[in-house]
Amino acid sequence: MTHDRRAGDASTLAVDRGAAAARAGWLGGFAAVLAFVLVAAFRAVRWQPMWTNDRATVVALAFVFAVVACMVAAVACRAISWLLLAIWPRHVGIEVSSDAIVLRLGPFGVRRLDAARLRSEPNPEAEFDALTPDDDPMLPRITHPGVAGDVVEHVARLTRATAHEIQACLARVLPGVRHDSAATGPDAADQGLPKLTGGNFRASMRNSTRERGP
Repeated sequence: MTHDRRAGDASTLAVDRGAAAARAGWLGGFAAVLAFVLVAAFRAVRWQPMWTNDRATVVALAFVFAVVACMVAAVACRAISWLLLAIWPRHVGIEVSSDAIVLRLGPFGVRRLDAARLRSEPNPEAEFDALTPDDDPMLPRITHPGVAGDVVEHVARLTRATAHEIQACLARVLPGVRHDSAATGPDAADQGLPKLTGGNFRASMRNSTRERGP
């Protein structure tokens, strides 16, 4: 189960350790291939004669090799981090409560996304969802200064949670989130902004689509 209850009034979505291990595997494989190519190319260069005849080329090649070596090291470190996440001995997951979303990601650290700085807006794909309805709810796009991109996408990528499970968790925090879809500023709450909670995610997305028109 990816969805459970913890201390207090919070819900938790567990990190998908299998997906983390798979990501560690392909990142590690990419780093290994890149390192093999780098070593083979390094050995193929005749450094001593080239240094005698064309030192500028040697310096340029050395710079290129150094950059690629740094890339290999960065990818390898990333792979190790994902592997550590997969085997982390303590609990790793995403906790959602009424005042914050807490990402407990082991080697990647702990991030607390307070509800006061979360921003919600309709998902751009809502237009297509309104035309082709299905069983999965259309989740809003949520942003926070502490995380690059869409928080909801991060949650879906790190866990095995379904759209319904993510929706149920987000319903705890969304009442306190500022919605930027129809208005902004301190008076936004008084301008008829929808409360994107529980079962009315899809209705809110579709209403927003109708207001924008074709």
